[in-house]
Amino acid sequence: MVRWCDESEMAAALADGDDYLITAHQRADGDAIGALCAAIELLSVMGKRVIAVSDDDSVDSRYAFLTAAHNIVPIRHLPPDRRPARALILDAPVRERLGRVAAVLPPVAGILVVDHHHTDQPIGALHLKETAASSTCEILFRLAARLATPLNSSIANSLYTGIVFDTGRFRFNNTTPNCLTAAAGLVAAGADPVIVANRLYYDRSPSSVRLLGAALSSLVLEAGGRLASMVLSQDDLRQLEGQWEDLEGIIDYAISINGVDIAAFYKELKPGLVRISLRSRGEHSVRAIAQLLGGGGHDNAAGCQADGSPADVRARVNALIAARL
Repeated sequence: MVRWCDESEMAAALADGDDYLITAHQRADGDAIGALCAAIELLSVMGKRVIAVSDDDSVDSRYAFLTAAHNIVPIRHLPPDRRPARALILDAPVRERLGRVAAVLPPVAGILVVDHHHTDQPIGALHLKETAASSTCEILFRLAARLATPLNSSIANSLYTGIVFDTGRFRFNNTTPNCLTAAAGLVAAGADPVIVANRLYYDRSPSSVRLLGAALSSLVLEAGGRLASMVLSQDDLRQLEGQWEDLEGIIDYAISINGVDIAAFYKELKPGLVRISLRSRGEHSVRAIAQLLGGGGHDNAAGCQADGSPADVRARVNALIAARL
């Protein structure tokens, strides 16, 4: 039976277990990785046995500065005899977003979930879900107080990273008083805003800058200048010797254009499959658009996938977006 709970009840449930598998959604972003790193340390301090696994083959190198990032294990490296009776799922609204990790989860009765996404498909038995929160890391900040676990600078940096990422550097409309209070509390606990900002946004590789140039050269404005889109293919990635992690944040250049309400970035994951990143301003919900295509996310930042070539997917989805504008 699924139950929704508050921080106090989730804290009691976490204290009750001894051995946890922790995971988050595939293609983990700053909030997912920050939440994983913080949970690893919080539960370890509580004396729990913890293993953190990911569907991703590696952790984005931008997050290597987080102390617990090296403790996140690709699912293929999970020891066959390591199957904890309890799982803590972070920042994942539906089971499908867990990828291959879903196959190693314990029965539903042993699954706890902390998340801030809208969903009608609960994964576990106990859910701490606050859709008004800016991020899963914001929720974990309040949960940590219920766990009576002091925040050190390492945990604080992890949680602050997630909040910064999911608020788009405190510029999305999920930047609430509660979110800013949590950020202030984390800085007081030792989070370093300068280090976090530099590692997330101002420490680019040469290949990432070259990919940015290629993406900007593909920029197209439609719907009277209200829709901006960019595209990158596998050929672009190979020719410019880049990694997919180099593409993080490129879409921000498109949504920053004066007059643009919605931006889309199309990146070819493999022949016939395109990942779509969506951003918007104000009241325009890209989450609703992503959901039409089987994806999800937030009102101002969402994503999905579609079959086809980059050009075909771009034409099809841009037409859908333009119609809504």
